[in-house]
Amino acid sequence: ARRVASLPHALVDNIPEQLGSDGSKLVQYARWVKERIQALAGADYRPTIHLDAHGALGQIFDNNLGKVLGILYALESAVKPYPLRVECPVMLASREAQIDAMRTLRDYVRARGLRVQLVADEWANTLDDIRAFVDAQAADMIQIKMPDLGSVHNAVDAVLACKRGGVGAFLGGSCAETDLSARVSVHVALATRPDMVMAKPGMGVDEAVMLTQNEMGRALAEMAHRRAAQ
Repeated sequence: ARRVASLPHALVDNIPEQLGSDGSKLVQYARWVKERIQALAGADYRPTIHLDAHGALGQIFDNNLGKVLGILYALESAVKPYPLRVECPVMLASREAQIDAMRTLRDYVRARGLRVQLVADEWANTLDDIRAFVDAQAADMIQIKMPDLGSVHNAVDAVLACKRGGVGAFLGGSCAETDLSARVSVHVALATRPDMVMAKPGMGVDEAVMLTQNEMGRALAEMAHRRAAQ
């Protein structure tokens, strides 16, 4: 059976159906994911549950960070004992406002003693953006969207900037990428060692995981062969 370190990276983009007016539907979904893991995988599999809110938590609570904190608490409680990451819980109108809101929400999380990790995505598009989020300590992890960065060396620099700043690096991108860009991502990951790599392309699961893991396996096997031949 395939096992990944983080799942399902579910995109929350339909508030009435996926969240509800108070976020309760998302909490129910998170609990269902936990129960499916327990039913199908056993006690030795402990993935991080990763939800991409795409700013929706802020939408339903009019960016009231205290209320957003409340739903983060409910989500963390729903998925225990598994770790939780929530990507882009709020989405503001500028980079500066986004950084300020994410940093404040992260402070609230710490003050409340929660363990949920906040992931920056929106407004962290360029290398300069990513460095600004890192400098402000506005997230526990940043999604590094390789197509947005414009070049492979910028993606490398972004991962290294996160690592230097003590922020988790999520080497990600888009479901609309190609198999070639996905394989390039694998080699960037092997060179820079981010905390997480997105399985891509596509909106499915097995195909993207297979492509990413197979490319990583091939590269590691070739490296081992070359070392043995020296």
